Amino acid sequence: MAFPKEIELALQYAIAPDAGSGSGLVWKQPLANRVKAGSVAGTLGKDGYWSVQVKGRKLAVHRVLWWLVNGEIPAGLCIDHIDGNRGNNRLDNLRLCSRAENNWNTRKRAGSLPKGITATGKSYQAQVQSNGTRWRIRSRNLAMLTGAVQAMRMELHGDFACHG
Repeated sequence: MAFPKEIELALQYAIAPDAGSGSGLVWKQPLANRVKAGSVAGTLGKDGYWSVQVKGRKLAVHRVLWWLVNGEIPAGLCIDHIDGNRGNNRLDNLRLCSRAENNWNTRKRAGSLPKGITATGKSYQAQVQSNGTRWRIRSRNLAMLTGAVQAMRMELHGDFACHG
């Protein structure tokens, strides 16, 4: 992913990576009156992601940070937060990945059952998807299914497996 040239120039001029900053970025040069050099660049949104406003465009801080340190993000690839914490933009917590790998590393959003398990009548169904293939199993034994779905997720998703 490439930023427009005007945005790239503004980012290079005004923003720098900083591991001690909450967002992972600081302002080198203010682009607005309310911004001070050396202050945290960006705001933490309700969705858990840091964003920064540059030349009227709202940018995801983790993508800006990756771009500043590693260069352009190849088309079709994403920046993944390894620990699943959207606000943790430490460089050692960011990695380049495909959209599928990024989706594999997501946390369960709601419900009381483990990720990948649903209730179906008096039993449960576990499923994991990977590269167009869906693995499924049913049982009344929730503990057995939980172990089975986690083992299959590890096998199919490797380093991107997330059980949360």
